[in-house]
Amino acid sequence: MRPTLDRVLIKPSPPDEVTKGGLIIPEEAKSPPTQGQVIATGPGRRDEKIDCTEGDMVMFPEAAGYDFEYQEEVYKIIRWSDVIAVL
Repeated sequence: MRPTLDRVLIKPSPPDEVTKGGLIIPEEAKSPPTQGQVIATGPGRRDEKIDCTEGDMVMFPEAAGYDFEYQEEVYKIIRWSDVIAVL
């Protein structure tokens, strides 16, 4: 699967199950993922180059892009302009 134009396909990282102090986080209190691994990138637009490659870890806003399920895995497609940082 390869996204079109300036989009990035991401496999979101699972939310933390336990805090650093050892407390278990209930399902209702877990925040949506804001980090993930780049699975594929589109070719970009003429005036904008996508500056990440497959395997990079990136940060993105909670509300960015679209979530979808493919072969029992959850993925997210976001625009390159929504990527906050490449880790």
